[in-house]
Amino acid sequence: MIKTVILSLISMVFAASTDHSQDHFFDAFAKAAQHSQKRILIERDHIEQIPLNTTSSRNLKWIEATAKKYKVNVCSQFDGACKTALLEKVNIVPTSMTLAQAAIESGYGQSRFAKEGNAYFGQWCFESQCGLQPINPNPKRAFFAVKSYPSMSASIDDYMLNLNRHPAYAEFRSKRKLFLSHQIGLLQLPPTLIAYSKQRQQYVKKLNYMLIHYDLKRYD
Repeated sequence: MIKTVILSLISMVFAASTDHSQDHFFDAFAKAAQHSQKRILIERDHIEQIPLNTTSSRNLKWIEATAKKYKVNVCSQFDGACKTALLEKVNIVPTSMTLAQAAIESGYGQSRFAKEGNAYFGQWCFESQCGLQPINPNPKRAFFAVKSYPSMSASIDDYMLNLNRHPAYAEFRSKRKLFLSHQIGLLQLPPTLIAYSKQRQQYVKKLNYMLIHYDLKRYD
């Protein structure tokens, strides 16, 4: 029911007046992002609850699976180093940043990739039938597609997992920790995502514009 309501709200975005269509998108997408955050926080809470040096086979299997999911390579046992490394990666992406990137990458949910493949973050894939190709792909380039998803929720989950485990976003994860503990401001985060787009510095400027112009911090 919740997913149906969220999707209905997204579909109403451009039925609304031009002045307010972006806010409708942000309001609807924020609800979906918060569901993804809750799933991550459940994982994080589980990590916090497991005793260090546990010998429970159930706990160790869960730690092994979670370490594999987040690409943490120091968890042969659940010691302090393993716990610290997991908590660095198993954390929420601020709603404000999620909204800014979704709006840029999907054209406020109106791109073909978003409408046909629930692709809101422009993540590429390179296997046959993994997603939607551009309408006029460059024949000189190797095959790529924009990864498709069964739902908007799955797209958000994969986006957050990407930021949480890809080596290119290690600085983002470090700065995020400081932001979530109120030690730095929101605008310290966009420069850490310079590798997300080939536009590089221009992309950082776009993120800053989105965050400031639409006051997206109100969603955090």
